[in-house]
Amino acid sequence: MEEYLSKRIDLATQSMLDNEKLTDGLEDAAADVLIAWGVAATKIVVSRTAGLDDQQAEEAMYPEMRALRRMMRATTRWLSRYEMLGAELARERLQEIAEYAATVYGAGYQPPSFDQLHKFLENIPAIFDASSTIAELRRLVENKTII
Repeated sequence: MEEYLSKRIDLATQSMLDNEKLTDGLEDAAADVLIAWGVAATKIVVSRTAGLDDQQAEEAMYPEMRALRRMMRATTRWLSRYEMLGAELARERLQEIAEYAATVYGAGYQPPSFDQLHKFLENIPAIFDASSTIAELRRLVENKTII
């Protein structure tokens, strides 16, 4: 990887690590899983800035990194309030996370279908451990096999 891309990844990752609001209320293990997701997504966002100067890269990354932070905060809120949300509200919150993901992952991203969201929600009680739930949510959002 080009040195300038590594530097951008480091700066964006450090900014994420310094923002305690992203994982506020999560236990350390769950926060670590969410941060790992955020770092992986940051690498995807930054990789799209290859060939841009720093100013252009910053402008290009801004909406995507903002969406990533919002996706992470939405995940934290959804997880911390899961038991109080009804099924419909839980699905709406998951849809919100998927909408942020569309900005983060960029053109060609296919968000989870209604059926995938429904299946995920049905299986939450079986896996409800904050770390595992975040890991499964990441797989759902990234369109990988879930549960």
